Amino acid sequence: MTVLYLRETNAEEPMPNVKQSTTSISQWLTTDSASAIQPKDMKTAQGSAKQSFTKTLAELGTAHYAWWKAWISPPLNGDQTIAGTLTVILDAVEGNAAKNAFPRIFVYVWKGDDSGIRGTLFSNGNSATEEGTSEADTTYFNAVTLTSVNALSGDRIVIEIMEYHNNTKTLSYADTLYFNGGAAPGVSRLNFSQILNFGILKEVTDSLSLADAILSDKIFAITDSMGLADVVRPIIRYHGCDWIYNTDWAWGYLDSSSKKWSNRFTAPATKTVSQIRVYINVIVGTPPTYRFGLQGDNNGVPNGSWLNGNAYGDFAPTATGWLVIDIPDAGITGEIVYHIVVEAVGTPDSANHIRFKGIDPLQEKVPYDMKVDEKLNVVYDQGSGWVVQNYAPIFLLDFTDATYHAQPYHMNWGGSVYGANKVGEPIHRKWNLHGRSHRSKNTQGWNAAR
Repeated sequence: MTVLYLRETNAEEPMPNVKQSTTSISQWLTTDSASAIQPKDMKTAQGSAKQSFTKTLAELGTAHYAWWKAWISPPLNGDQTIAGTLTVILDAVEGNAAKNAFPRIFVYVWKGDDSGIRGTLFSNGNSATEEGTSEADTTYFNAVTLTSVNALSGDRIVIEIMEYHNNTKTLSYADTLYFNGGAAPGVSRLNFSQILNFGILKEVTDSLSLADAILSDKIFAITDSMGLADVVRPIIRYHGCDWIYNTDWAWGYLDSSSKKWSNRFTAPATKTVSQIRVYINVIVGTPPTYRFGLQGDNNGVPNGSWLNGNAYGDFAPTATGWLVIDIPDAGITGEIVYHIVVEAVGTPDSANHIRFKGIDPLQEKVPYDMKVDEKLNVVYDQGSGWVVQNYAPIFLLDFTDATYHAQPYHMNWGGSVYGANKVGEPIHRKWNLHGRSHRSKNTQGWNAAR
């Protein structure tokens, strides 16, 4: 699943400059107009400070449509077929129940060359759910089926948000749309059932005045030393890890009821956790039952409360390696810090216990997409209080939407290179290239190929 949050920043080109929906708009609830609109950004990262549009206008005495705003995604990274379903969650408030306001949306793909619509994903539909008179993050469109669109690298997804006012009133009522929030209510967002890749190449110039490219969220031309411009778009993005795993930190003895272990992480998005996976490094004797579960954060350490009061599972490990623990479904909120906590239920001792490990050096990147998580860490309580260890944790979360979040690397390997023995690592980067030059990245840095 991919979540796009409605953010507060004004979008930049390429983008539509007038509304694309064929809906006849009678009232404009923002500074947009029939002659010009200013879309705002949708981003995969959640906002932090709630914003809103509010407008009070007299109703027209007959049912009509009103316009809120358009939001636009970052450019797509690589050619992708967009399909599946879409869920739209908005914090929209009508000032009076007599207004009978229902959100209306138009969703489409905008061409990366700014020449118009690539294809329509969802065409001009009204929600069956009326807006409330108080704030709430409400699902107005639940898993609606999208029309498949073959999008190209650099294209952008746009949602135009409108309202249907189903009344015959002439009184004045307020309208408010909240977005950019760091916590509900106010976290208006789009949930796509499929995984979408965003990011594009940005121009950088080296010491020889030759232009290279790095991943960015915008489209850039690349101009070489002869003043000739190329347009470079990536077809895939980096996955895996770009950091070195040096040594194990084989510690984490839970050989006393007073000792506890935590894998700390930042939630990648608002999700529901159904399973947690931890890596048991050592089994000593016959370990007793331990409790594995999710807790919130208090200034960098676990807050001592299980999510929902029951987001844990009890298990007595019998083997080293990955341990999968089913827990009652527990919701986590994007960009909020949580802990996978392990503590004893039975009575461990020096002859019967489990041990965990972290890895060195500490890295703060999630291996899937190299997103920085500054809170990623191991926290260990040896009986006298929680202490941050500054090692990378080893864990995996299973979400109910069949996606995952993890730092799963738990071992390193070294191979001897001599005689006929060889060691290699494939590195792939594939671009869509228009022009005469390109850059390829190897382990030594950027190489120019002319």
